[in-house]
Amino acid sequence: MAASSKTALFYRLCGIGFAAHLAYNLARDPVLSLWARHLGFSPELVGILMGASTLTGVLTKFLFGALSDSMGRRRILLLATAVTGFVPILYFLNDSYAYLVGVRLIQGIATAILGPVGSAVVADLASSHERGFRLGTFSSAARSGQLVAPWVGGALIQWAGYRYPFAAAGVAGMVAFGMTLTWPETGTVHHLRMREHFARMIEGFREVFSSRPILVTSVAEALQFFATGLLQAMLPIYATEVAGLSPTQAGMLWGVQLAVPILSKPLFGKLSDRWGRVGQIVVGFFIGAAGVWAVVQSTSFSVMILACALYGLGVAVTTSATAAYVTDLCRQQDYGAAHGVFGTIYDLGHWLGQSLSGILVVGLGYRGAFGIYAAGLLAAAVMFGTLGRVSTPVSSR
Repeated sequence: MAASSKTALFYRLCGIGFAAHLAYNLARDPVLSLWARHLGFSPELVGILMGASTLTGVLTKFLFGALSDSMGRRRILLLATAVTGFVPILYFLNDSYAYLVGVRLIQGIATAILGPVGSAVVADLASSHERGFRLGTFSSAARSGQLVAPWVGGALIQWAGYRYPFAAAGVAGMVAFGMTLTWPETGTVHHLRMREHFARMIEGFREVFSSRPILVTSVAEALQFFATGLLQAMLPIYATEVAGLSPTQAGMLWGVQLAVPILSKPLFGKLSDRWGRVGQIVVGFFIGAAGVWAVVQSTSFSVMILACALYGLGVAVTTSATAAYVTDLCRQQDYGAAHGVFGTIYDLGHWLGQSLSGILVVGLGYRGAFGIYAAGLLAAAVMFGTLGRVSTPVSSR
C-alpha cells in the first residue's frame, strides 16, 4: 500500500475513533452517573453500573484483538461501530437496574474492539520510527470524542433532561458505522475454519504471554486505568453532592482531564519515539498520582480543575508511550493479540477502579479512597521501572 494511501486511511481511522468514542461517552460521562443517582441508585450500585461495560472489555478484548490477526481487521471494526450506532436506543426502553447493567455489558463490545483493533490497525499503517506519534494521534482523536461528550451531555441534561444524550449518542454512532462500511482490509486475512482461527489465536497468545515486559507494562497500565475508573464513577458525584457544583461544571472537570491528553499525546508520543519510552512512562505515573490525590483536597472549582488537568498530564505522558512500547515488544503477526492482552489487563484495572470506587468512598470517605488510588499509581511507577525494561525491543532486532 502506498504511503499516501496509508496516511489517508490513518486519518480516516482517527475520524472513526472520534465519532465512536463520542457516541460511547455521550451515554456515560457524566450522564450515566447522574442519571443513576436520579433514579435512586446508591454510590455502590453506580460504581458497578459504570464498570459493567468495562467488564465486557476484560472478558473479550483479548479475543477480538487476536481474532483480528487472523480474520482481518475490517469485519471486527464493523461490529464495533454497529454497536455504537444501534445500542444507545436501548437506554430508552427500561429504567430498571438489571436492565441498564445488561445494556452496559452489550455496549462494552464497542470499546473492547476499538482499543486493541484500532491500535493494531495503526501499527499496520505506521513504521517503527513514527509509532509513538501515530498511536498518540489516534488516541487523541478518540479522546476528542470523549472530551466533547461530557460537555454536550451535561448541557443536554440541563436543557432537556436525561434522555437526550442517549439519542445524540445513537446519531454519533451511526456516523462511525457509515465511515467503516467501505473500510479496506489493512491486515492479513486467513481464510480458515473457525477452529483454525482459534488455534492461530492461541499461538499468538502463547507468544505474548511469554513476554514479561508486555505483561508488566499491561499491569502498570491497569493501575493507571484503576485511577481513571475512580474519577469516572465518583468525580461527578463528589463535584455535585460535596463541592456543590452544577452538572455542567462536573462535565467540565472530566472534560479538562481529557483535553490535556488530547492536546499533548502526539507530542509525548513523538518524544517517546526519539528519546525512549521507559523513563517517560515512569514520570507519567508520578504526575498522575499527584493529580488524583489533589482532586479531593478542595471543593473549589478552580482548584479541582487544576488537579484534573494535572492528572490528565500524567495520563498523557504515560499512555502516549505504553501502547507503542507494547508494539515494540511483539512480532507484527501478533499485534492484535498483544494489544488485546494489553487492553484486557488494563480494562480489568479500569473495571475494578469503577466497581470498587463507591465501596471505598462509603467506607473511607473521598480523601481516603482517592489516596489509595494515588498510591496505586506510585506502585505502578516502581513496578514498571524495575521490571518493565528490555535491552532491545523485538521491532529493533
